[in-house]
Amino acid sequence: MELIPMKEKQSDADRIIRNHVLISMAGGAVPVPIADLALVTGTQLNMVLKLSELYGKEYSESSARAWIHALAGGIAARLGASAIKLIPGVGSLIGGISMVIMSGASTYAMGQVIIKHYESGGTRFDFDPNKFTDLFKQQFEKGKNYADDLKKNRSEKKDNQVDAMDRLRELGQMRDAGIISEDEFEKLKETILKDF
Repeated sequence: MELIPMKEKQSDADRIIRNHVLISMAGGAVPVPIADLALVTGTQLNMVLKLSELYGKEYSESSARAWIHALAGGIAARLGASAIKLIPGVGSLIGGISMVIMSGASTYAMGQVIIKHYESGGTRFDFDPNKFTDLFKQQFEKGKNYADDLKKNRSEKKDNQVDAMDRLRELGQMRDAGIISEDEFEKLKETILKDF
């Protein structure tokens, strides 16, 4: 296995987290309650996979799901924002805005925790969520600002090109409907994020 210099690895990890935060934000904006949570969880699972590959760690979806569930245990708040979308009219607007930031912040925090775990020599077998609860909460707060900044930068970048987050949302819907495969989705997603 090829060793990646620490500075380059951190840069790659930051890019992986940023891309998955953007996708989570798009998932959080999906107007269908509960479907938004499924998209965000799927995105977080993919992020853990990518970070595991980067750090040369064995990946297990069941382990990653357990980590996400244990750390994002404040899922009740996310469900609340998702459920608000059920209120006709203003509900989808308010719920969508909340879910966008919360989804991005949760993904950001999860990524930071995974990096800390792997950099301290951890593996999928010795992850202790209790050890990372405080770090997750701190990073979640930082993640709110991070997601908000990404959202603002996205708004400032809007010119004549199609908004990347809208494109990702549409791609996700196409994948979920079976119009495109998971591999096609991943390839298109990488292309969109490269240009973002």
